[in-house]
Amino acid sequence: MPVEPIFSIDPETINYHDPNEVKKVIQPLFNIVESLYKENQALRKENQALKDEVNRLKGEQGNPKIKPKTNNDISAPKQKKTGKKKREKRNTLKRTIFQ
Repeated sequence: MPVEPIFSIDPETINYHDPNEVKKVIQPLFNIVESLYKENQALRKENQALKDEVNRLKGEQGNPKIKPKTNNDISAPKQKKTGKKKREKRNTLKRTIFQ
């Protein structure tokens, strides 16, 4: 990652009214921001993998790997489940105990 161009920018000498000159200053800054963002994402991913590994070694579970649902046919109506019906409760009579 080339950091030297940032230090060579002198804000006092930039003509902010000239769009080409401003573009020459901003373009390297955008490139650096983009590379730092990508590096940050990679480090976050690596950090999470290391945390999961530590938890696994401790006997705990890491973050679950949840796969997204892939239902391609959303417009199809849902079918009724054909299975056992719930049993209805019967009315039970109160029993009295005589002594």
